[in-house]
Amino acid sequence: MITTKYLELRIGHKIRKIRESKNINRKQIASDLDISERGYADLENEKTNITLLRLYQICEIFDCDLFFVINFSEKDMIKLYQEKIKESNHSFDLNKEIIKLEELIRKKYQQIELIKFKIDMLKS
Repeated sequence: MITTKYLELRIGHKIRKIRESKNINRKQIASDLDISERGYADLENEKTNITLLRLYQICEIFDCDLFFVINFSEKDMIKLYQEKIKESNHSFDLNKEIIKLEELIRKKYQQIELIKFKIDMLKS
């Protein structure tokens, strides 16, 4: 018996991660499958059991095979996102992003300090 632990990620979760990495929205894939968006969401959220035929249809939309989806892991997810970044031809500078986030944190900290000061003033 194959357990969820063995598969690392459940099928619905795998399908969602692959879909997101390919920039396909739920509405689009639901339309391609000729089902409602809610029906497709239920497949991803594992509220509805997925049939082998439906899984095959999803694989065709993703342009991958069943084995890719079944064996999909967190490592594969990272590879897909890395490929997505390379394909986007955007220069992504991690250091610049870190500096931006640090500045945002600094500003939020200042706002917190200001709010604390106002609270203290109101208490007095």
